[in-house]
Amino acid sequence: MGNCLGLAFYGIDNLTPEIALKEGVSLFSLFGIEIESACYYKYLTNGDHAGDHDMVEVPVNILDEKIRSGDVSAFRLYHENGDVDPWVASYGYHTNEFGNVPHVDAQIALDPGKVLELAAEFLKGSQLIDKCDYGIGYGCRSVSKAFSYGSVHDLIKLYAFEETAKFKRVVKESGRCKEGGVGAHLRMVYRLNVLSKEHLLLRVKDVSLEEWIEQNEEVGSVEKIGKERWLWSVEEEALEYVNKYLGELGVLLSWKSTPTKGASRRKLP
Repeated sequence: MGNCLGLAFYGIDNLTPEIALKEGVSLFSLFGIEIESACYYKYLTNGDHAGDHDMVEVPVNILDEKIRSGDVSAFRLYHENGDVDPWVASYGYHTNEFGNVPHVDAQIALDPGKVLELAAEFLKGSQLIDKCDYGIGYGCRSVSKAFSYGSVHDLIKLYAFEETAKFKRVVKESGRCKEGGVGAHLRMVYRLNVLSKEHLLLRVKDVSLEEWIEQNEEVGSVEKIGKERWLWSVEEEALEYVNKYLGELGVLLSWKSTPTKGASRRKLP
């Protein structure tokens, strides 16, 4: 799975920063990780250019107060110990300010086996699930790459057959596209996939995605984890087949039929 698990959630128009912070604290607690520092984003009055901003470090209780007062929205929680660069664990909430696409992301660099199991447990009990339209859990070789991939940085891809621009555009426009937003598209397929009903209704030849999964045990399993959300879990050894099959059928938004220049040819995440 890699040295780090990344989590990312998109279509977060219904997620308030108060709930986002509460769920971030719960995530750290579930993994037994101490929140060593927190920060929020702030525009600079005398920055080098319009939109220039900085990160202001504060204790978690002060961050909570600033969020409740409405002074702060975007923020990040950290745990650093020097053994993993740049951090062992991180959790962030981003609006469309400060040059970001709206999303929540997390990275946990602990024992891969335990991390995946705990991440699934977190998803099944988190308020994030019904407050986001789409979520993914994926393995990465480094924390920094997991962070950048969740943030939809243009140049960061997990494997050769991927193109990022379409997904990034859909995430940015999701709040205005009530019928074609991120809740109706799959970026790719990962170890953990938080899906809406619209995702499950995507067509795989002559059946729905939900029916296709139920008919093929080797492609994973789906279980309901929220009022209108489902968790599709896929074993690592099945990911390459699942992505190639669905990608070539046009089901995956980021699938590219030819390898991306400069991308590594490795197993799909």
